[in-house]
Amino acid sequence: MRELAVIVPTRGRPENIRRVLEAWDFTEAWADADLILALDADDPEIGRYYELAVEWPRLEWRTFPQWQPMVPKLNASALLLADEGYAALGFAGDDHLPQTIGWARRYLTVLGELKTGMVYSDDGYQGQNLCTEWAMTTDVVTTLERMVPALVEHMYCDNAVLELMTSLGAVRYLPEVRIEHRHPIAGKAETDAQYERVNSREQFRRDRQTFIKWQRREMAGQVAALRELREGLPEVRPEVKGKPVRDRTRSPIPRFFRKVRGASSDEIGLALADMAVRVPGDQAIVELGVFQGRTALLMAWGASQGGRAHVWGVDAWDLPGNTYGPPFTDTGSRQWARYNVKALGYGKRVTLVHNFAVRAAREWVTRPDLIGLGNRPVGLLFVDDDHSYEGARNAILAWAPHLAPGATIAVDDYGHPDWPGVAQAVDALVDEGVLEPVEVFHDQLAVTRLADPHAGPDPVATQPEAAPQPLSRGEEPRAITSEGVSPSPELPSREALEAEWERVDPDGVAALRESAARPRDTSLSNETVLANELPELVTDTTIDKLNTFQLRALAKARGIVLGARKDKRAAMVQALRDGQ
Repeated sequence: MRELAVIVPTRGRPENIRRVLEAWDFTEAWADADLILALDADDPEIGRYYELAVEWPRLEWRTFPQWQPMVPKLNASALLLADEGYAALGFAGDDHLPQTIGWARRYLTVLGELKTGMVYSDDGYQGQNLCTEWAMTTDVVTTLERMVPALVEHMYCDNAVLELMTSLGAVRYLPEVRIEHRHPIAGKAETDAQYERVNSREQFRRDRQTFIKWQRREMAGQVAALRELREGLPEVRPEVKGKPVRDRTRSPIPRFFRKVRGASSDEIGLALADMAVRVPGDQAIVELGVFQGRTALLMAWGASQGGRAHVWGVDAWDLPGNTYGPPFTDTGSRQWARYNVKALGYGKRVTLVHNFAVRAAREWVTRPDLIGLGNRPVGLLFVDDDHSYEGARNAILAWAPHLAPGATIAVDDYGHPDWPGVAQAVDALVDEGVLEPVEVFHDQLAVTRLADPHAGPDPVATQPEAAPQPLSRGEEPRAITSEGVSPSPELPSREALEAEWERVDPDGVAALRESAARPRDTSLSNETVLANELPELVTDTTIDKLNTFQLRALAKARGIVLGARKDKRAAMVQALRDGQ
């Protein structure tokens, strides 16, 4: 028995295996590795595989009663071989042809240096971007109890392996080794029935969903388990020609989240995700300052691994009066936030609120229908909104009455030299006995709690109900903004606002009061136009009263892609009700 066993799942392609065997002969792989086929007993070509075994006595196989997807066969074969004492286990398709003499010895040499880890080579198509074949130390398989960490069927198995092992810091890319992937996508083979089955759109969709669930729920735990094996060992990143390459998967943050634009570091995002894990499911997570949704998604990701608390992200974005400046005030940033939440599968775990932070705190009490499923105690409050002294202070005080006992308050950019008002506001609230002394993470994230659970002003008495009043000519605009730094607007009293509304639009005020007095059914939040979604309409207009143009505009505001439904009114209404 050699030190390395390479598993090759195959069906209906004995001619491919003949080419693989010839390539093993040419590259002298037999001196260091065993080749094990994963076969199906119901394969019509099973007899021809056995004929190959007569020509190549070193060829081995494991037979499964009937066809099943590639990854289950690979995982089962790997566990069986792990018990047989191999130091390393590899995977290759029946369309991978080794070209480099001594490649198996090189694999074993580098794996010996890693002690626990994975190697992969240049496949002539993906290169360093993806490990379409690989070999790993056997302790990884025995620890995970599988070779592919995500329980996909076929697609995304290489994505999962590379993401996990790079997050662990235990992977080497070997550009000097060439194992060519002769796949139809690379234009190096003709498609056949098996390729068509495993490369179907349905297979992609199903495996992608499984892969994303694995990223959210299992990957962090698997990385932690494997880190125990590598305790005391240096992290290893892929290199090309002796130079480190761009590390696409260094942190355990899911890969797709890293494409979302944000203003907070990965370290801050991971710290917030850890805090979100501990929030009970009957409490809320509230973010003030969403931008394009990165930290909101990370907190939802963390919550999915704990109590599964819902996340509400509050941002003024392009509302009149928010004058901090692009990109935070761009309509595009609001649309990107909605798109990112929907596209990454968090539409039911993250609710975006288009409003000013202080005003949203009032509506959390008086208008829970505008907030979706709001009006519940807040277990984690992340403040990354107006960075002025007044803005940070007002945001914390406005949300203080809604915090659950012992709730965590996290404030970003504490101590940042460009925004001294944040630290000044937090420190003042500590001195006043509103907040406990802070603990600072990663030099900028202040974490604290309410010193008195009942501290904070009466939200109904101190917070305004309506949008900011138009500015007088020559008046300097000021605003609360997403991750912004402009001073906050003055907060007029409720009585002053009501008097102005009565003077300007008495009918509108009467309609608003009548609407507010109606009983609310939060389960019907998708049935009505919410605040600021369609400014030309009265809030609470039911969607079945909208024309097709308004339905399209509302779908765009909510980040819903209508596609072929855009010309069918009934389909648009249903899409808005379903939220997708």
